[in-house]
Amino acid sequence: MMHLVALALVLAGEPAWELGGETATGMRWYTRARSPGREVLATAVVDAPPADVWAVLMDFEGYPRTMPTTDKVKVLVSEGAVHLVYSRYALPLVAPRDTIARMVSRVDVAGGVWLLTWKAVNDLDALMPVEPGVVRLRINEGRWRLEARDDGRTRVTYQLYSLPGGDVPLRLVNEFSGLGLPATFDSLQRAARAHSAAKR
Repeated sequence: MMHLVALALVLAGEPAWELGGETATGMRWYTRARSPGREVLATAVVDAPPADVWAVLMDFEGYPRTMPTTDKVKVLVSEGAVHLVYSRYALPLVAPRDTIARMVSRVDVAGGVWLLTWKAVNDLDALMPVEPGVVRLRINEGRWRLEARDDGRTRVTYQLYSLPGGDVPLRLVNEFSGLGLPATFDSLQRAARAHSAAKR
């Protein structure tokens, strides 16, 4: 599948995805140039049904338990499929980061696809003022895409383009982009499995 995506992007004039790494469980991540930084994409098969993976992703205020580095989440507005969500991240070696994002969920059960997209909203600081010592992410967008498999498991695709702001050199950001993704996918799988087990 990634070969077809890469071919389509090349034909469209987009920078090609480059393999960044692969885990023993088959999770792979890729990066590509996107000025002024790099965009990351990761794929893996999660041993849980899409509905259970989706339940974890839609539990925004549960992210401090299920998403590495996330230490605070507050849903500011939730109307149907659109949610304004404040998130703060505790990161190693740098000041905490936060963001206010517009998150949109789309579910096509019949088609076997669940999609959660987000993009930073930069004119709502009055809702959650920036705290002293925290850097607000002004460029932060991405998506989670879930696809149902015939074996009951879920193919998960994650895509992110984010710039850290502050005084972090982009060279370091680009060099280490994607390295935290295996931990994110491992945590997602554990949470999805726990959700499946709780329903039994």
